[in-house]
Amino acid sequence: MRQSVAMKGAAVGILVVLLLAGCSSYDGGAGRRAGGRARIPAPETVVAAADPPGASAGASAGGTQPDEPLPAAALLHAWDRRRALAWANGDVQALGDLYTAGSGAGHADVALLKSYLHRGLRVTGLRMQVFAVLVLHHGHGRWRLLVTDRLARAVAVGVGGSVRLPRDSAATRVISLVRGSDGRWRVSAVRPVRR
Repeated sequence: MRQSVAMKGAAVGILVVLLLAGCSSYDGGAGRRAGGRARIPAPETVVAAADPPGASAGASAGGTQPDEPLPAAALLHAWDRRRALAWANGDVQALGDLYTAGSGAGHADVALLKSYLHRGLRVTGLRMQVFAVLVLHHGHGRWRLLVTDRLARAVAVGVGGSVRLPRDSAATRVISLVRGSDGRWRVSAVRPVRR
């Protein structure tokens, strides 16, 4: 019994250290380490710039209807939901497919997921709290967004049990998304904003 409690405590400690090291965002935590904090509006608000006249957001995040208009904030939320599902299922291929080939952010996210899977860990209930979304550029099949968000919720699950992860600090990043030939939106780059 005492050994089981000790193992559970060790597993929980490892979970917290690993997950705080980088699971909180799709850029591998670079925004946090770079001090990418920003003034943020009231929690749970989304501020999105108006689309340029005559512009269309293109496909839905799932890529099923290429001509369906979709605001930037909704696109980002749909992408975050797909990412959370890939993490919860431990699906490396699905996670990698959320990024363009050669994306540094995608490489970091996939490597992190693989390291958790190798240790027998899963992350469920992953939710990003988005404070602000500003459209920096919107062209044919491309979005560049200034996003302030943070990890709002996640639960690490392993053989020793589960632990709810603490919220991280809000960070601001420039996120570039590209629509592929299959109609799906993928993140091509994530750049921390230093203020």
